[in-house]
Amino acid sequence: MAKPRSKAKEPATIPDDLPGYQGIIIAVIKENGLVGLFVVFCLWFLHSNATATQKGEIIDSFVLMKGIDKNPYPAIAVFILLIATIILQHVYYSLRVKVFMQEKKQLRGEISQLQSLQSQVANNQ
Repeated sequence: MAKPRSKAKEPATIPDDLPGYQGIIIAVIKENGLVGLFVVFCLWFLHSNATATQKGEIIDSFVLMKGIDKNPYPAIAVFILLIATIILQHVYYSLRVKVFMQEKKQLRGEISQLQSLQSQVANNQ
């Protein structure tokens, strides 16, 4: 005996009215993507936790890439983090496009149902 097919699960959507930091994070992701969120997080972390000399050293090694001939690891780390965030952003937006396409399909079905009802009402009059 075959099992009855279960109805497809509705995709999870992100509410717009999340409290506190969650709302800020979601807003940054919606506007700038995961790469923008990563940059904002790094800047916030540096601003709140590093001393002035540490900030200068971090900017020299990770942003300006000074001393890359002696130690290439900061450049490799930046490159790996950039690639990882780009891949995550691609996955995130692929899921969002999938949700939008399902909503579009659902709206098309509702519109066609309403149009058929409208034509039936017009034919009955």
